[in-house]
Amino acid sequence: MNDNVNIVSVYGNWTNAGTFNCGNGIVIFGGISNATFISGSSNYYNVHINKIALDSSYDSLTVSGIAIVSGSLIHTNGRFYSGQINLAGNYIIGSSAGGGTIIIN
Repeated sequence: MNDNVNIVSVYGNWTNAGTFNCGNGIVIFGGISNATFISGSSNYYNVHINKIALDSSYDSLTVSGIAIVSGSLIHTNGRFYSGQINLAGNYIIGSSAGGGTIIIN
């Protein structure tokens, strides 16, 4: 899959079992249910977490393994849990971010 300068919106789980060419694109994790992000061996340019649910027990994104983000990680809404994020750009936290546990290199 190629993203180049586009937006990919994910409203569930993301499992990359192949190759994702991010280009300068953004992957937005949204929706109203908990989700898992398995990045595989691909790099990602910008990742945006915007999980909105009426019940906060359903607004999380969990990164399984190591995710490589060469641009920015934007955390607007929801809870965020990760194995490890290798981040080259900025980590931007919005006022509605719900916390979580992350490891950023």
